[in-house]
Amino acid sequence: MRYVFVLLILFCGSAYSQCKTYIIGAKGDTLNCVDKKDMKQGKWLIHHDELRGEPGFEEEGEYKQDKKEGVWRQYSLQGDLIGVEFYKWGNKDGVCKYYSPSGELLREESWKALNPYKQYDTFDIEDIDNPDHYKKVIVKNEGVAIKNGTWKYYDVSTGMVYKT
Repeated sequence: MRYVFVLLILFCGSAYSQCKTYIIGAKGDTLNCVDKKDMKQGKWLIHHDELRGEPGFEEEGEYKQDKKEGVWRQYSLQGDLIGVEFYKWGNKDGVCKYYSPSGELLREESWKALNPYKQYDTFDIEDIDNPDHYKKVIVKNEGVAIKNGTWKYYDVSTGMVYKT
């Protein structure tokens, strides 16, 4: 009787996490899963068509609870890697890199994702009057990503940093 109860629990748990809609990828894996609660889950492949002069692209990555998580890669419609972004809580977090169609590094952007489950957050801000002195500031958290750290822009022809 105990084993039947355990099997029933396992069956109910697995049925609860199944996809309502999905597609099967070229390698046979499940992509673009939307669960019973209409939340995006698992690996996703998103296609963006050309729009208003901007080239189209495709991006691939993983959703957890309807928010982007981890590494997301962007590819041109010809299949060339044009960007690598890192996400946390659905917002950019970490160093994101963008490439030219020929593969040269164009820019590096540094982001910090704020925890959307906190109402306020604390940051160390450099004092304008006293360089190299920092003070703590409490800000209202709106659950967004903020620019953080150094952004570098590269010259495609030389590969050197031309703007920081």
